[in-house]
Amino acid sequence: AGRTAPDATAKIELGRRDEATGNWKMRLVVDGLPHLTDNEYYVLWLAKDGQYAGACGTFNVDGRTTVDLTASYDLSEYDAWVISRAEPDAPWLLSAAT
Repeated sequence: AGRTAPDATAKIELGRRDEATGNWKMRLVVDGLPHLTDNEYYVLWLAKDGQYAGACGTFNVDGRTTVDLTASYDLSEYDAWVISRAEPDAPWLLSAAT
């Protein structure tokens, strides 16, 4: 794992968990990633032991971008947040401990 987009930053604001559905509300603020064209996009993942484990949503960027997402995972089961391009075996562009 690592950071292969040195000029990019991301911040995740984790909201409250909806007890009825188990969904977490999240706000992702991303800056410094290039805009992708055509049908390309980025994915916010949860990872465990250096492997992609659960997708939290997809997005594209245009400069500083804010994306509202939800996910129903038990966050204690994962050890990192990861952003990558949505392609097989994509390298981690940004990562941070959960």
